Amino acid sequence: MSPAGSPIRVAASIGHEFDLQTLAGICDRSLAELTSALREPLREGMVVPLQAEHHYAALLDVSESGLDVDADAHGGYRFLHDRVHAAAHSLISESQRAAVRLRIGRLMLSRYEAERHENPGRGEDPRLFDIVNHLNQSRHLITAADEQVALARLNRRAGERARAGAAFFNAADYYRSGLEVLSRADAPADKALQFQLLLGAAESESLCGEFELAESYFERIEAMAPGELELAHAVNLRLKLYQVAGSHREGVGLAERTLRLFDITLPRDAADVAQAIAAELADIEKNFAGREIEALLDAPQVQDPRVRAAIELLVNAVPCAYIGQPEAFPLIALKLLNLSLRHGNTPASCVAYSVYGLMLVSVFGDISAGYRFSEMSMRLNERFQDISLRGALLHLHGNHINFWTRHIRTDLPILERAFMACWEAGDSVYASYLAFQTPWQLFEIGEKLDDVLDGSERFAGFSRQTHNDAVFDTIRLEQQFLRALLGQTARPLTLEHPEFDEQQCRDYLAQAHFGCGVALGHFIDLILAYFRGELEVARRAIEAAEPHLGAVMATPSEATFHFFRALTYAGSLAEKSGAERSAAEREAWQKTLETDFKKLERWAAASPETFAAKHLIVRAEAKRWRGELLEALSDYDAAIDAAQASDFQIGRAHV
Repeated sequence: MSPAGSPIRVAASIGHEFDLQTLAGICDRSLAELTSALREPLREGMVVPLQAEHHYAALLDVSESGLDVDADAHGGYRFLHDRVHAAAHSLISESQRAAVRLRIGRLMLSRYEAERHENPGRGEDPRLFDIVNHLNQSRHLITAADEQVALARLNRRAGERARAGAAFFNAADYYRSGLEVLSRADAPADKALQFQLLLGAAESESLCGEFELAESYFERIEAMAPGELELAHAVNLRLKLYQVAGSHREGVGLAERTLRLFDITLPRDAADVAQAIAAELADIEKNFAGREIEALLDAPQVQDPRVRAAIELLVNAVPCAYIGQPEAFPLIALKLLNLSLRHGNTPASCVAYSVYGLMLVSVFGDISAGYRFSEMSMRLNERFQDISLRGALLHLHGNHINFWTRHIRTDLPILERAFMACWEAGDSVYASYLAFQTPWQLFEIGEKLDDVLDGSERFAGFSRQTHNDAVFDTIRLEQQFLRALLGQTARPLTLEHPEFDEQQCRDYLAQAHFGCGVALGHFIDLILAYFRGELEVARRAIEAAEPHLGAVMATPSEATFHFFRALTYAGSLAEKSGAERSAAEREAWQKTLETDFKKLERWAAASPETFAAKHLIVRAEAKRWRGELLEALSDYDAAIDAAQASDFQIGRAHV
């Protein structure tokens, strides 16, 4: 007899859909009896066959006809409406539901594992979730230690599948359930299983925005890690959590502590850091051993697991340092490069080469070599067939490398591919960087401001979904900047608006040490002040921005900062009030103007489509300050022509 009365009640416990064979096993009734028992619900429309061809067959009275009944003959069934399903389910008492679910889960699991045994190459399928859900809801009735441990393993499998499908909240539930049932098992502790469940729980909770809970799991993981390699794997996940949670400086500290286990030290004293950087730079030529950049594609793969672990730790420390502690970034990047040059390639080495390409562009001024490194790293990633880092590499190429040699507009398809690759790989860290840098690039290119503002909502929604508050506040600053340019703020060319708390945004970005957002905020102040003609305010914005330039290294916004700094100092030297400043101050302005002009001149030579107009505008402004008005007018005309040739609306507006 059914453990809960009529078959329709048991069917409701199975779920919205059910099949005869499962129902027969739970009810302890023959298929013929069940077919007859379902005739009335079928006629009343409570349930319907899943296959249309079985609609009339399901109404036959096979119990009276004496016909054989195949379990698959009538296919599966479903309840017509959710309300019908809920009503049927409510007919089972609370005291019976758990027992029914346990019986359902056990039967479904038995059949599922038998099929997997017959087809060992077959992967998991969605039925795993139904099975685990039934067993989890009745797990308090499971008392045998071996069955409890088995359920914990099932939850791990379900969590992994849910995580792969970006169902992070479901994954977190499975991992939590696995840990709970494992804690009750009266059996020798399965440390490996517990470690895997804790890792899954920590990652899933962080992706759900439950950062404090995730951190508590990571603390347990650190205490029970069976070895240094396992600990390094956990720390890599934790570093990603820190980036999403805005704990970038804490991430650098965590990486430093863990890297010591692998004989890598990251000094903090400025003099020691400078000495270590000099040593790493000297090692690059030696470790390159005369090879061409492209020859690194054929370097052997790293076999030593400790070296692989060290490379991965440095890769995950890179964004923490770049954004939150820029002074630590060069040494981390150079150590990462030398490890790969010395020992060979891993999938993570692709990031080492791309990041060094970034440094070649911004720090060493070798744009051509930087581009070659970036191109090579993406080809190496294709060889490894590694989707997990593809979005990161495309981000580095599109936001830090490509536009220095090609029209910045060619970045757009790269950035879109990068965001989609991050989405497919579940890489919310680099997707978040793309989320605030893509709208800025669209502004730089000169897209219609209304379109940029509308398009930014997609990225703001993503940052809210991933609980990355620092990125969300950065996008809010960008959006308010666009509104200011559109004349939609309380005062023209300011961020002021009753519905926008500018100070809250800035305070949070500073608290989170989110250097990119802090720097962009100061750049916005500079640009708006310059457009308002308030050069003293613009100079204060320059001074505020300069300590944060390391957090925007080799980005379009870095070039734009130097452009507007040059314009500000050229204007300051030309205006009447500027003549009243001290000779030392005016000399400092002039030197900075000359430095920025040389940068723009070099960039325009490498990527004329991107930088020629800006270079000519600054040259014209410098000539105007010196009183060379005819020459200045000629450069203004040339700048307009260059902006038109490259389709830069913003370039024409600057003129």
